[in-house]
Amino acid sequence: MDIQNSAIDVKGLTVSYNNRLALEDISFSVDKGAYLGLVGPNGSGKSTLIKAMLGLKQSSSGEVFFLGQRRADFREWPRIGYLPQKISHFNPYFPATVREIVALGLLSRKMVSGAEDKAVEDALAMLDIDGIKDKLIGELSGGQLQRVLLARAIAGNPEILLLDEPTTALDPETRERFYATLEALNRDMKTTVVLVTHDIGTIGKYASQMLYLDKKVVFHGGFNDFCGSGDMKKYFGEYSQHVICHRHD
Repeated sequence: MDIQNSAIDVKGLTVSYNNRLALEDISFSVDKGAYLGLVGPNGSGKSTLIKAMLGLKQSSSGEVFFLGQRRADFREWPRIGYLPQKISHFNPYFPATVREIVALGLLSRKMVSGAEDKAVEDALAMLDIDGIKDKLIGELSGGQLQRVLLARAIAGNPEILLLDEPTTALDPETRERFYATLEALNRDMKTTVVLVTHDIGTIGKYASQMLYLDKKVVFHGGFNDFCGSGDMKKYFGEYSQHVICHRHD
């Protein structure tokens, strides 16, 4: 393990529930500053993997390291931003403004006086939602709420950003802006991004690496390696491989 350059290391992670195997012996690493697309069919364990990595779902075996530290040994969590798949748990009548929701992303950060306000304002500006910062969350569209939750996730300047199907509530135009924002975070701030998506034909436009999951790791590596792999052509079929690789021709 290259601790100096490693953002995430997953070693032999296995998850079962209801006597069914959800993930089997998952191992992979993500370098600092990488942008990983986590893809796979419905029921392949993508969301389960993210939750198990964060300790939100119990694993029966395996270890997870963030920035070279074993998760089980954390005395203080590193800067990790997380955007879950479902946002339905937000009560539309909860009397909180956009700015207040974004500020929740700073609860785990120890910042000098005044820095909190700047961090929130920067996150609002980056997601182009500073114009609605005083609106109540119940007044927002699905796309606006998704951007608010991403702003909350990045307000603390995370070193690692984990996003689980973040574009499902977004229209095409907002989706493109969302992807552009992630690309800028990865490129300019060197944030390590792990993006769970079902859109396997689009992720190659943005991510530098892909992990294809189907309860086991089917493929993990760069897109050029995937596109040149005869084994992957046999696994997916020539047409499906081309759909994934057309951004890299």
